[in-house]
Order: sequence, then structure tokens, then C-alpha cells
Amino acid sequence: VTVRTRGVYFLMITVAITEIVYSLAVTWTDVTGGSNGLTVSTPMLVKGLALDSRQSVYWYVLIVVIAGYAFVRAIGRSPLGRTLNGIRENEPRMRAIGYSTARYKFAIYCVAGAVAGAAGALGVVNTGFVSPSDASFTTAALAFIAVIVGGSGTLYGAFLGAIVVILVRDEFSTLLPGRSTLVLGVIFIVAIYLFPKGIAGGLHQLRQLLQRLVRHRRAGVSDND
Repeated sequence: VTVRTRGVYFLMITVAITEIVYSLAVTWTDVTGGSNGLTVSTPMLVKGLALDSRQSVYWYVLIVVIAGYAFVRAIGRSPLGRTLNGIRENEPRMRAIGYSTARYKFAIYCVAGAVAGAAGALGVVNTGFVSPSDASFTTAALAFIAVIVGGSGTLYGAFLGAIVVILVRDEFSTLLPGRSTLVLGVIFIVAIYLFPKGIAGGLHQLRQLLQRLVRHRRAGVSDND
């Protein structure tokens, strides 16, 4: 259903699916543990090698994140990625020249779901606990805010946005108890109005500005010579 929708309708259907999954996770207590969640034992990578220390968990998560980043980056630079860029820019035109846009979107949604699932698995490895709240609208909203703040359409923008969201959520919950969500909302609004392309877009514009200044300075030096 979602592959045939765009814009607000896509967001509404996504939120509806999120709530359905969350409700199932809460009520299916035999599998999920309900609202109490489940405690996950220390994972064993191979025989004799367990993630039983914070250092081993750190390196494991870092390696998987780097591999995932390289995988997604490779997709973005592949013919599939270029086709998806075309669909994003002008889907009717891509359909007109013969591309089955629904199939391409379905494929990339599957890839995105796999990447999100891997991220969730890393979170469980880190905390040793999983609960239905991990599939709630709040978690989805945090991911959405991270993408908007960091900059959609870029890979490193998502990392930057996630860093901002996690720092605000964790640090401000201590400094301003109960107000971290309010701070995130303010950051989200400011990002939309002042940095419509997110932190990544702002950094890109800053780099272009510095490059222009350098070129003008070099041109001025050449004229003086």
C-alpha cells in the first residue's frame, strides 16, 4: 500500500502501520513479554567469543555500522540508487519512460527495513533488553526528527541528526527533567525554518561559501600580480 502513496498520505499510512505493530507487540505477551519486555542474554558471536564486555560491544557495533554504511553507500552509487533518485525527483517521468516505480520503491523499502532491523538488533546487543516501546510511535518520531535535523538525502546527515537527538534526549533529561521532548520539538522547528536541508545541508552550503571566498581571494591576488 505504501509504495503507491506519497507525501502526507505516506506518512499517515506509515504511522498507522507503526501503531498496529506496537499494539501487536503489547498484546502478544507470549512472544514479546508484553509491556514488561524481554531480557536478552549475552550474544555469542562464535564459539568462545561472547560480547560480555562494553569494549567488545563497542567494537562489534562499530564494525557493523561501518559495514552497513558502506552497503547503503554502495546502493546509492549503483544504477538502483540513480533510478531511485530519479523517482524521488520526478516519479511520473520515470513511469513514463518505462520504469516500474512501485517495484523499485518496494525493493528499497525492504532494504530500509533490513537496515532498521539491524540497527534494532545492535540496540538490543547494547542494552540487553527489548520492549514494545521500541516499536512505538515515539521511537519512529525520534528517527524522523534525526533525519530532518541531520539532513535528508545524505548518509552522514542521519548520523549527525541521531547524535543531536540522543544527546538532547539523554543530557536534557538530566538537566531539565521532563522537558527533553520540548527541547527536541524546538530544535525540530528551528531546523525546518533555518536549516531546511538539515545540518548536512548547512555544512555543504558553508563549504561552498568558503570555496567561493577562496576563489575570489585567489582571483584578487592574481589581478594584483
